[in-house]
Amino acid sequence: MERIPHADLLAEITRALGATRGGERDLRVGLECEMIPVTEDGARVPIVAEVGAPSTLPLLRRTAARVGGTLEADSGNSPRARVPGVGVLTFEPGGQLELASEPFTSIDELVHKVHRVLRPLFDDAAACGIQMLTRGMDPHRRASDVPLALPFDRYRKQRTHYDRIGPWGADMMVRSAGVHVNVDLGGRPVRRWWLANRLAPILTALFANSPAPEAGAIPARRSNRAEQWRHLDPTRTGVFDGEVDAPRAYLSFALGAVDFLGAADGETPAPFREAWEEGASRERWRRHLTTLFPEVRPRGYLELRSVDALRPAWYAVPLVITAGLLYD
Repeated sequence: MERIPHADLLAEITRALGATRGGERDLRVGLECEMIPVTEDGARVPIVAEVGAPSTLPLLRRTAARVGGTLEADSGNSPRARVPGVGVLTFEPGGQLELASEPFTSIDELVHKVHRVLRPLFDDAAACGIQMLTRGMDPHRRASDVPLALPFDRYRKQRTHYDRIGPWGADMMVRSAGVHVNVDLGGRPVRRWWLANRLAPILTALFANSPAPEAGAIPARRSNRAEQWRHLDPTRTGVFDGEVDAPRAYLSFALGAVDFLGAADGETPAPFREAWEEGASRERWRRHLTTLFPEVRPRGYLELRSVDALRPAWYAVPLVITAGLLYD
């Protein structure tokens, strides 16, 4: 099979890191907020359960009807609720719920719309005996106690790959929750990319909300979630340093990341560079890109992934700090 030209790979990355149409006018901001459904005693709530037991699919259906949304299934048959003018409620591999907002030019409007969905969701959850845990890591359960809530091939391969490295990947997949702030690249994409990467560890420190006590009452680490991300697979995580030629730096990162989705069952995955040299398809390349999790992820906009899950009352704070520093 003919190898995809290197220039074509670089062009895709360049588009993902390219200037926003309109430049610095009407810059937008978006939010992805995750939460962990648990019972009053800390047990995890499954998406589907036996009749009479708490589960989150009926909760999603009930809340969607209240806020004018519709329940649907994506291509992987994972249930999701689309709320027009707000965003989409989906599930993460460990059963965590995520609200991914649409982009807004006003942080006030964004926070108002997100709360318009989350208030009924939390109320409906409480009526079903479910609490929404808004911390960066579930403190009640070990990863071995939490089965994959979405047992799709993608997540099965991902967990198998992480398990080869250590316990951190499983912890991230089923025990963690975060807040992602999404910003436009605007008219100065390379500058904004560089600044966002410099900002990532500051956001981790400011919004650390997953303490990991070790010796004594004072937590040894205030963001245990950040610790999991640091170790789970260094080929696909981390921050970028330097302002020069961001697309080439990200392409090198992508080619060096292990291609666990493309590996056959039982096969030890290799860096994607090897698959590319052997003629991997564009579809395989694009699927591989979705498995990269740097602290700042280029997606035609910048997804800043460094904030631990927070109570909704605090969502405006990382939004204002991030947009203020990157846009002003």
